Amino acid sequence: MATYLSPIEKPRGLLLKMVYLFTRRQFGKVATPIAVFSARMPVAFMSFYGKMSRLDKKLQLPPRTAVLIRETVASINTCLFCMDATRWYAMKESADNLARFDALPEYRTSQALVCEAGMLVIGVHAWRLY
Repeated sequence: MATYLSPIEKPRGLLLKMVYLFTRRQFGKVATPIAVFSARMPVAFMSFYGKMSRLDKKLQLPPRTAVLIRETVASINTCLFCMDATRWYAMKESADNLARFDALPEYRTSQALVCEAGMLVIGVHAWRLY
C-alpha cells in the first residue's frame, strides 16, 4: 500500500525543526505521523494531539469496538503507522483482539466480527462510499 502524502524531510518552521531534531535524537528517525501530518498543519492545530487522550476517556464505545474502528479507518486511509500502533495496542490489551484484527479484511463474512463491532466496521466502510 502506498500512502497518499509523502513525508516532508525538511520542515520550514523553527518549532517543527526542533520537533524533528528531538524526535531524531530520541528514536533515530522522525515518526511518520510527524513527517506527513504535523509538518503540513499549523502549529496551533497540534493541540489536537493533546486532546486525543481526553476525548478517548469520554468515548461511549467499548474499547474493543473502538480499536476495531480505528484499525478500519487507518487501513482505509493507508496510514501504516496508525495500523501498526493500533495493532500493538490491541495485542497489549488482549490476545483475543488479534483474531478480530486478522478478520477485518473479510469483515462481511467473518464469524469473529459477528457482533456490534462488526456492524460498526461495516458502517465505516459504507460511510466511506458516500
